[in-house]
Amino acid sequence: MNIPCEVIMDLLPLYHDNICNKASKIFVERHLEECAMCRERLEKMRDTTIDRQLQLECSDVVGRHAKMVKRRTLFWGISIPAFVFTLMPFFVFIGSGEWEGYFLLPMITVAMIWFVSGVVLKLKGKI
Repeated sequence: MNIPCEVIMDLLPLYHDNICNKASKIFVERHLEECAMCRERLEKMRDTTIDRQLQLECSDVVGRHAKMVKRRTLFWGISIPAFVFTLMPFFVFIGSGEWEGYFLLPMITVAMIWFVSGVVLKLKGKI
């Protein structure tokens, strides 16, 4: 029985996944006994080395992206409140003549917290 390879190539994915019916399965098995090219094609389908490599590579890329997003979120989560708390006394006490005294201490404190936390995060490799 001479079965064209083109027909078998269409059936091989179904045969490989074991979802074809019994008649198709027998049809493919008979052809595979005679055709080395189709047997080789089936062996290539069974080789999942590339799939595993792609899966590992994909998970690595997703992991690196998640780290980057976490670093940026942490940086901006520290930066924005520090900036707001640095400027808040300025806006609150700008109407009074003595705003410098109210502004300098919180500004220096928050700036130091911002700077120290940035240095610590940089040293830990999180920024």
